[in-house]
Amino acid sequence: MSTLTDIVALFDWPDRLEGIISRFVTGADWKRAYRRDGLLGLASEGLSAAAGECHWTIRIPRDAGMSGGEIEQMLRSWYIPVFGRWFEMGDPGNICFSVPMRQANWAEYLLCRRGIPIAGQMFNAHNARATEKYQGVMPTRWKGKRPVSSRRDWLDEILEMFT
Repeated sequence: MSTLTDIVALFDWPDRLEGIISRFVTGADWKRAYRRDGLLGLASEGLSAAAGECHWTIRIPRDAGMSGGEIEQMLRSWYIPVFGRWFEMGDPGNICFSVPMRQANWAEYLLCRRGIPIAGQMFNAHNARATEKYQGVMPTRWKGKRPVSSRRDWLDEILEMFT
């Protein structure tokens, strides 16, 4: 089964393209860059996004007990956008995805608290303690916020940057 999934994942160009675009739209913090340094800040943020410095990649073993879709849904319910999804081949291999750098610690903490193992380098090694401490019990949800949509209106994002 994982071999078939690996083969199909090789042809998943829409997700890869969405990941590249989302580095700039979701990963970069355009408002903050503009407020901080104006047009020079925008240029700097664009270069950082192009270099991959605005997002963090999380790798989770495929046999972690949750599918990639379930993990993404969980993170989105906590207002964390997920983009750039792919599989690392192998047995069992890894589910990989990116989150904005400014939310990487929170995303990793939630995954650890839920008991989902992180494969590879962790953003914050202290988050691993949450697995033992909370044993799958999640924090109380915030009220009055809406979940992150899976797609953003890019024109609105650009216009919001200047308001």
